[in-house]
Amino acid sequence: MKKRIFLFLFISVIYMGCASAPLQEDYEESLENPIPYKIAMAPVVLGYLKPETGPSIVTGAKAAGKGDKTSSNKTSRGNKSSTVSSKEKKWPKGRGHKLKIDPQKTSQEIARKLMEHKIFASIERVETPKVRSTKKRPLTYLNSSQLQEIFEWAKKIEAQMVVIPTVDNYEIRYLGFNGLWWLSINAWWFLFGSHLWIPDEDFSISMDLSLDFYSTQSKSLIYSESFHGEAFHSMSDWSSRMGIGEIIGYTMLAQKEFDSQELEPVQQSFLPEVKNKIYYQMVRTLIRKFVPYSKTSKFLSDLNGVGFPPTIKIDLEPNQKFDLPEAQVDVSLGDDRGIKEVRFRLYESPTPNPTTWKEIPSQIKIRPLDQKLRFRRYKLTLRFPKLGKYILRVECKDEDQNDGKWEYSLEHAEIERKLVAVVIGVGQYKKKNIPPLRFAAKDAHDLAQLLQAKKDELHLKKLIELTQEKATLEEIRHALGTVLAKEATPYDTVFIFYSGHGVAVPDPASPDKDKMEKYFVPYDVDKDSWYSSALPMGELQRILNRIDSRRVMIFLDSCYSGSGAKSLSGSNVLISPDFQNRFKRRGLLVVTASDTNQYSYESEKLQNGYFTYFLIQGLKGDADQNGDSKVTANELVQYLKRKVPEAVKEGENQIQTPTVTNLLYGDFVLLQKSRKRSGSPSNSTSNKRTENSKKEKKKRK
Repeated sequence: MKKRIFLFLFISVIYMGCASAPLQEDYEESLENPIPYKIAMAPVVLGYLKPETGPSIVTGAKAAGKGDKTSSNKTSRGNKSSTVSSKEKKWPKGRGHKLKIDPQKTSQEIARKLMEHKIFASIERVETPKVRSTKKRPLTYLNSSQLQEIFEWAKKIEAQMVVIPTVDNYEIRYLGFNGLWWLSINAWWFLFGSHLWIPDEDFSISMDLSLDFYSTQSKSLIYSESFHGEAFHSMSDWSSRMGIGEIIGYTMLAQKEFDSQELEPVQQSFLPEVKNKIYYQMVRTLIRKFVPYSKTSKFLSDLNGVGFPPTIKIDLEPNQKFDLPEAQVDVSLGDDRGIKEVRFRLYESPTPNPTTWKEIPSQIKIRPLDQKLRFRRYKLTLRFPKLGKYILRVECKDEDQNDGKWEYSLEHAEIERKLVAVVIGVGQYKKKNIPPLRFAAKDAHDLAQLLQAKKDELHLKKLIELTQEKATLEEIRHALGTVLAKEATPYDTVFIFYSGHGVAVPDPASPDKDKMEKYFVPYDVDKDSWYSSALPMGELQRILNRIDSRRVMIFLDSCYSGSGAKSLSGSNVLISPDFQNRFKRRGLLVVTASDTNQYSYESEKLQNGYFTYFLIQGLKGDADQNGDSKVTANELVQYLKRKVPEAVKEGENQIQTPTVTNLLYGDFVLLQKSRKRSGSPSNSTSNKRTENSKKEKKKRK
């Protein structure tokens, strides 16, 4: 019997010790250099305590269950809520004690944590006769006069920000008996009253804390963040300070009623753990979210109370020249507080050496796109009546009456642009395990012949043709990365064409969502080693950055998905469309033969790929839509987008839609068709008249 009693007491002490010592989370995270602002911390507001209601008691084992109906109690600030169970009871009147958190102690702890982890350089707590929060008289909300006093006090101590901490929810719940109830009952058989030390009752405590950062200068809310802490704990009758009579009544009635004296020890056991969890979240969140945000222009403008002037992003290069009488320009305007007024003006110089400028409002067309308070985007169409110099002026005013004015020098001139082209086509591969393509090499050869035949109209400067065994990985890299970088000047047009297989291979380092790298397949590719024997899309990006030209055109007659003729990826591979976002270089035009997860088809009838065939026809002059004997870049793109889907639908009964990434600096003339010289009708009629008059004179003689 003595051994059994000793064993029971030993087990009870172990359980009691384990349950009564809540774990404290230890964390080491701080800034090297604190934010250089002085903070005025207002007293902690206990928003969950209203004059008409106090904190709630939740009883019953189902208090934390899913079946409880909830109702929302709004806090003092009106933008946060805490859910309270319908089984809760109001605090009994006249008991003389309400469960409250100590605002002063909590305020000290928050300030100490922010200083320990170097969030701010200096923190000073606000304590005035009108603005004071104590355990006996806590602040449940802040009225306008109290807020005004806080901001005035913050100005006196030269604090840039005011922080108002608010406890939005703080409640303790009794969850009922846990699995140790059998040990408590059996204890009566061994030693009367020993069950008082057995932790057989479960409790939970939850707390929500929010920090609101206000600008002392503008008195506006800059940043707000909420933190939640919750803990579960088991207690014995002795640790909850229950009397012997209450224990006997609770055992007989199987019902427990709490009073404030019983909840106070529960609070003392729980509160350190819950607060530590909240402070851990507070430090971690402020370092990772608030600190980067505090370095943005919007934060600084709100903090200083004075907005920044508007900003502009325009689709123009310095002193840009246009060889067409019409140009389209994208303009984006932004402001930290809001855009109020926007004006666009176009001026022309009446003389070759401009001293005065004349406004021509009828030559500018404005089309609004995105129209938001802080962001606006426009599409401008500029018309140049004649060759000469022009000025585009943009004027913007924001809500703070800050002005933004920008001027851009433009010129409408005849520009001699030369074409540097690299044409690549691979249909037969060195290794037989790569399936051949019927017309890929012919596509490249036919296009190269056309470029050579129209070298005068295209102003061809350099042409490199790589087909079949010439299109090795080494030769492709040399042509794209070395020759183009040397030959192409800023005003030249670079033309790159590829027809052949494409493949997508799994690669964890790929920036695309599908985590697959896309490759162009050269003649000497090794199917067992794509990385070392094929040209990856990432390398093409680096090659483009080496080219100094402001106009680069890439046409790709290949595909990467499915089991199409020009894909080696397999039938189960789906390609993410975001790989096309890699081509974000200014002055770049990329046209692919098919959309993501579509095939690129070849035609037996046309003896070419559909895409390449209409590319050739468009360069021959069919893409000239307005009949001005010129083929522009936009005309060629629109011609391909219209003709390729129609032909594939008719010939293959399939869908193939070319995709376009256009970041060119406006439209430009790609091909100038030569005209046959012939006399005008007036000249021909006059010649006929002179001949007739000569004949009449001969007759008279």
